[in-house]
Formats: sequence, C-alpha cells, structure tokens
Amino acid sequence: MELWIENSAKQLFQNARPGKGSSGSITLRTPKNAYISAQIMLRDLAPFEIRSVRVLNKAKGEKAGNVRIFYQEYRRFNDNAAYPDELTELTEDIGPREVPAHAAQGIWVDFFVPPEAAAVCTEYTVTVGTGGGEYAAEIALDVADVTLPPCDRGTFGHEYFFNLSDIPDFAPGELFGGRWWEALEKTAHIFREMRNNAVLVPVLQLLRAAGSRRTGKDTWEYKWDIFDRFTDVFINAGCAKAFTIGAFTESVNGRSLEAIGYGSESVRIDVPSDEGALFLTSLYTALSGHIDSRGLTGRFRTHIEDEPHTDGTWKWEREIIRRAAPGIPCGEPLDMLETAKLLAESADWFVPRLDVYAQDPGYFRDRRENGKELWAYSCCFPENGWWLNKFIDMPFMRSRMMTWACKANGIDGFLHWGFNYWNSSPLYGTGPDARFKGDGNIVYPDKERRSLKLSARFINTRDGNQDAELIAICARKKPDETAEILRSVCTDFENYTSDSDALCRAAERLLELAAL
Repeated sequence: MELWIENSAKQLFQNARPGKGSSGSITLRTPKNAYISAQIMLRDLAPFEIRSVRVLNKAKGEKAGNVRIFYQEYRRFNDNAAYPDELTELTEDIGPREVPAHAAQGIWVDFFVPPEAAAVCTEYTVTVGTGGGEYAAEIALDVADVTLPPCDRGTFGHEYFFNLSDIPDFAPGELFGGRWWEALEKTAHIFREMRNNAVLVPVLQLLRAAGSRRTGKDTWEYKWDIFDRFTDVFINAGCAKAFTIGAFTESVNGRSLEAIGYGSESVRIDVPSDEGALFLTSLYTALSGHIDSRGLTGRFRTHIEDEPHTDGTWKWEREIIRRAAPGIPCGEPLDMLETAKLLAESADWFVPRLDVYAQDPGYFRDRRENGKELWAYSCCFPENGWWLNKFIDMPFMRSRMMTWACKANGIDGFLHWGFNYWNSSPLYGTGPDARFKGDGNIVYPDKERRSLKLSARFINTRDGNQDAELIAICARKKPDETAEILRSVCTDFENYTSDSDALCRAAERLLELAAL
C-alpha cells in the first residue's frame, strides 16, 4: 500500500502516484477563524477496502475536535475521464468502500481553527483502516497569531446565485415549508464557511409567496414576513454583509419585466412603459422604506437586467430606482464591453465577465478610482483552457486562484451564478454530457442527511476567499511585499501559476507577513 499527503490545491486523479519527495506527513500553516485541508492518498496494486478513518490529537491521546473527514468521489463525463470533485463526509467507521486495483483514492482531512484558538502547533495522527491493516499519516497544524475577520465583515465580496426551487432536491418538502427552511439554514452556514457574504434575494418570489398582490391601477400590497424570515436566516448565520436584489427585467434585451398580479401571480409587463414605471416605483419605494425600518439600509444593492446588450431599458429603470430608492446602488454582470462603457455614468457597481475585463482593464480601473465598486464574474464563458474558471475538468486550484487574480487587479469581489443548479442541461448540468462541467454547481445534494455535499472546488474557493482576507491584512502592513507575493503567482485571469505547491508557499508567505 502506498500512502502520501498532498495540499488542498492539487487535483489528483485515480491514476495519481506519489511524486519524488512525497511522504506521509505534512505541516499545515493557518490563521485563526479559518479552515484548512489536506488530501491523504492511498493506492495499491490489488483492490482494497477502506473501512475507517480516525484523527487523533497526539499530545492528548484523544479524538481531534473541529475536524471533518471527506471521501473523494470521482465523476465520469463525456470525455471518459473520472474527475475528482464531489466530497462525501464520513463518520469514523464508514463501512467497506472498495477501491479498484491500481487506483488512487483520496481522503480529505479538513480542520477548522476557531478565532479563540491558541497560536500553537498541534500534531495529529490520521489512521486509515483497510481490509489489509491500518496505515497512518501525520499532520502538524501550525496556527499563526493572525485572525481572519468574520464572513459578514470580510473585505472581499463573494456571491453565488442559488436556486430556491432546487433546495427540495436535498430536503424533500414543500417550498417554504418547515424542511425547506431547515435546508436554507444549512445553506446559510455553508455560505459562511465559504465566505460567500453577498446573498442574492429573489424579492418577487418571496413577496408573492407571502400573498403580496396588486390592488389597483397603481397600487400594490406588499407582505414582508417571508422576505424578513429569508433575510434573517443569512443575517443570523453571519454571512450577510450585503444583499443583492435579483433582476426583474428580462436579461440581454430588456423588453419586459416580472411583476406581481392581482392574484399574487407572476405577470410580465412590457418595458419601458408607464405601467412598468408604476410597478417599479411602488416596489422600490416600499422596499426602501421596509429595509430602512429594519436597520438594513446600506446592505442592499440591486441588479436590473442581467447581462444587458443595450442600455435603454437599463438607464430608464436606473432613474426610477434613483428616485424611489436613492440608497440602493445598481450594478450588473456585463458580458459586453460596449454596454459596460454605455453605463459609465449610470451604474454604481461594475461586474464585467473575465474576458470583458481583460479587453480594457484601464476602463474598469478608472471606474473604481471614480468611486464605483468593481467586481468580476464568470458564467460558462470564457471557456478556453487558459482562463481561470470553476469547471470540474480544469485544475481545481483555479477556483482558488480566481481570488488572487481579483486581488492582483484591485477587484473588490467575485460573482458566480452556479451554486446549486442541478439538472440535465447539456450546457451546465450535472449529467455526463455537460459542456460546461460543474459551472452550474459547486455543491451536491445530500438527500441522506438532507443537506449539501461540498466539493474540491468549494474548498479551493473557500481557501481563496480566506487568502483574500490575508492579502488585505498584509497590504495594510506591507503593501510592497504583498504586491510582490501576488505577482509571484498571478498577474491576471490569464497569467498565473499552475503549480499548486507554489500557490501554497505564497499563501504561507502571506501568513508570515500578516503575523509580523
């Protein structure tokens, strides 16, 4: 049996073998209020069974606390390759799991270091029980005297679009029923772990579910109880630095918007139009007053028309919101540079797709210098192999590098659409024939536990968001040295290291700098 340990940024297939210098021990260096992982790999010439995994604190001689064990799953796609991504959380005694001959099997050991932890180095033994005996790996967890801020006070913004309707896929039950709310709370805690601190709010869906309705030609009655319960879930979980109102207007062409009808139903209104202006004025006036009454002014922003290709409807709606809700900034994912430039004076928040940003970085930097907020996003495109992205069939360290590229370019946050879109779409679904493999999901449904399974890409996204907070700490102390560390592994979304060891060494350099 071969056993060795690798860092969390390295993608390891079932044909993986230990490299020169590989060993069964590793030292993980981490700040406080942070997660950190390592992968234990096992491989044998003959088939074998994994039956148990135990993590022991060597000094105390007892079971380790604040640690989880994950079993690496391998999903086969249309290129006939089995990719590592989905992770199944294990208890100590997992029952026999069969590993084929000549195949490597990954087991993730994931530690959480609470903010009150001592800055010490603790040694752990990880014992893997197999049908042929027990095999041990050694992990030293070296905690630095550096504490990351809570998720809802983080300096880097991160947002995933998530699908409310797909939540019953892992927690069967009625939408907005008891089990659904329990599942939403689990989602919020997973957001906190990832440091996903901007929460998309499907305002109309929540209002209609509560019985909000149109009452006259220019009047609507709004009921806020489900909206309030929804936002409270994320506030109470500590992951809601910001809320984003989802766009009501048809994406790309902006020819109609969704509104609330007399029977609480969803209706479409052509725009620009007087009727559309009446609804938007009513809704944003009521929304602004409600969030102000709850003390949430300053936390809300809004999308208007996802990926607009013209500016007419967008600017028309922006002026309505400016009058009805002057405290709510407006911004948009932008997949065309031309449109981004048309919105130069109207938008408060620019979110160019990676390749759009790359066409004219200076333009977007100028927007930021003029007081605008600047984020970046990816959504299926760009799909060329040299871009950073979150595809399963690309090295999953790219999910971590995405944050580094943002920080290297002075970008304030990152948005990705596909948190839990589980379907059979030939473009982005979880089926084997998907073109954009994994772009629609970074978690998987766990029906057995009525929860969510994490993924290797999730862990790397989380690690990248933690790195962003380290970078911010270091930049305040030693800006030149911090910039040099960034440049050593990444300059932009097309130019970055492919060496996971180099990335982890750079993160350790940040930690050393932050601890000074």
